[in-house]
Amino acid sequence: MFDKQYLHNLKDKFNYEDKIIKTLEKIIPCVISYYGKEYENLILEALFNCEIVNCSSKQTISKVINDRKLSLFVGESLMGDIDLKRGESIYKVNLKILYDEMTNTYEIEDIDRFIVTSHTFNYDSPKGIEVLTHAICHLIKSYEDEILIDENNVIIRNGLSYEKRKINYGDEIFLEFTEEYGKALEEGFTIYDTEKIVSDVLKDNYNCYDFNSVYTIAQILKEKFDLGKEINDFEIKGDIKGFREKYKDDALNLANLCDDCLNVENEMILSYSREDKEEKMSILNKILSKEVYSSLMNIYKAKNIVGVKK
Repeated sequence: MFDKQYLHNLKDKFNYEDKIIKTLEKIIPCVISYYGKEYENLILEALFNCEIVNCSSKQTISKVINDRKLSLFVGESLMGDIDLKRGESIYKVNLKILYDEMTNTYEIEDIDRFIVTSHTFNYDSPKGIEVLTHAICHLIKSYEDEILIDENNVIIRNGLSYEKRKINYGDEIFLEFTEEYGKALEEGFTIYDTEKIVSDVLKDNYNCYDFNSVYTIAQILKEKFDLGKEINDFEIKGDIKGFREKYKDDALNLANLCDDCLNVENEMILSYSREDKEEKMSILNKILSKEVYSSLMNIYKAKNIVGVKK
């Protein structure tokens, strides 16, 4: 149950500063209200098993990640690279994997979860609340069945996305990136969720301005198509299979198109010349107006039909 004692225990466990506790006191009830009372225990447990690290004025998120040796593989994973470029907050896990020579299998010995937020945003400010809420949403939608070992592969889930890494065993175990699915679509969902939760915290409309393309796609699915509760359940339960079975090829197509959109939008943000930005915008608009529109319309047609054939 969420109460003052829970916050007191949370503060004692991680030695949190008062500013973190005061902000969590505002955010947590709104997170529970948004995702549903049925997920309250999961939400509280997830936060109790994830340390929130606020960078000092001399630190950056990438420095904290390096110092703590967090499991971020920059440059190999789409969202890993983009998260650092956003420079606001990030949710990551540290995995300790052991190899059992007797059974010739790998097993997870320990999982440490971390949220790292930039010192640039004060938790008393709307932006500071947004940054922390965004990372908390990723945590909540990862927590259940987050890590799966399949033979010599580890699969790390976040909502309706995952990344797969091959386990290499030599002098020490290291993870080699092999594939990922749905990271950009999941980011869109999380930006949308964050906007709704922060609006509730502030008791006023709040707008997130990150990656408009995937946010708009998420808004259409969750709000315009009235699929918010269904998608939230898929995300929190990690039912990627259920989502893809219901919406068939369009779920996969949309996820891949969101990756394309996010890549182009990220390139546009980092572009210096006006001409380059305009060129990227033209590419983005073509993807949104043709391929994305087609997949969205197919999902809309299928939203109330179980087992529809396409």
